[in-house]
Amino acid sequence: MSDDLRPDELGLDSARLAHLDGFLAGYVERGLLPGFQVAVTRHGRLAHFTSHGLRDTEAGLPVVA
Repeated sequence: MSDDLRPDELGLDSARLAHLDGFLAGYVERGLLPGFQVAVTRHGRLAHFTSHGLRDTEAGLPVVA
């Protein structure tokens, strides 16, 4: 996560957001989801952003920002 993304400053819990990332990454690791990208905003500001896995499984292209 970038230094400019500060969930706590927006009233969000960084640990819970990390749990969400881990939960979704588990789906990727088990082959239930090829990849994901999550953006969480609050009050018009980006509080959390992450991506994991592949956006194109046949070409092996990763999910990118």
